[in-house]
Amino acid sequence: MKKKGVPHGAVLLVILTALALWGCGSDKNLNPEADLIYRGADPSTANVGVNPPLNHLAYFLFDVKLNDPNLSMVGSDAWTVDRVEKHYVLVSDPGRHLSALPEDDTQNLKIKVSPGNTARIPVNIVSDTYLLEKAQDFVGTSDTARLKLRLTFHAHRNKDGAPKVVLASYFFNIGNY
Repeated sequence: MKKKGVPHGAVLLVILTALALWGCGSDKNLNPEADLIYRGADPSTANVGVNPPLNHLAYFLFDVKLNDPNLSMVGSDAWTVDRVEKHYVLVSDPGRHLSALPEDDTQNLKIKVSPGNTARIPVNIVSDTYLLEKAQDFVGTSDTARLKLRLTFHAHRNKDGAPKVVLASYFFNIGNY
């Protein structure tokens, strides 16, 4: 009499079910995740002169960090910084030379930040019009005012459109430099 064994199909089904339940590894590094990282400002602070009144720019540095930089450097891992919202706060003005703070503003950027390259994003810190109209009392004095600029950068990942908001602060002085 022949012995009946367990059918091979049943064994294979048990093995496949066990692998499905417990898993057989992870693919978390097969699709690298790209994240937008804020590195700081260049220059880190500024002295804004009122004579002559000129526009003043600061550059804000951004990088794309990949969880596994050996897997991908394609354009879909890039981010785009769409806009920055600016809000001004007076830190000190002992001589009360500023007649008003600069108005809050939104600056459209649309600047791409690619993996492996640091992006320098220019932001107009203060306009010549503001300095001419609201800060001319500094001319002929050695007084200064210190302001804080709160920045809210709005960005999205090119791959899937995932949004990201990055907050930053920037301090600058206004005076007769």
